[in-house]
Amino acid sequence: MCAYSDLTFPPQDHNICPCCGTEFGYDDNSKSWDDLRQEWIDSGARWFSDSTSKPDDWNAYEQLYGRSNFLTTATNSFEDSLTTDFTPDIYYVEDVNA
Repeated sequence: MCAYSDLTFPPQDHNICPCCGTEFGYDDNSKSWDDLRQEWIDSGARWFSDSTSKPDDWNAYEQLYGRSNFLTTATNSFEDSLTTDFTPDIYYVEDVNA
């Protein structure tokens, strides 16, 4: 949903993204990922989790529009809504050592 690349679990089965706070299988039952993403952006795209530390170099804008190239077009309203420590869509990263 938010392009967070360090998930240690698949985006399903009521797992919660530490970045955006989406509970997969609950929040996305009634809203699309696009709608959830927009709500997260509109609320400032802040880091969600208190128990999982935000990466030192975390930046929501880069997560959505930069290094992940998840979204291709940035809008001024998005940039204006960002907090200084913003970042974003979710990808499952499988731990090959597990």
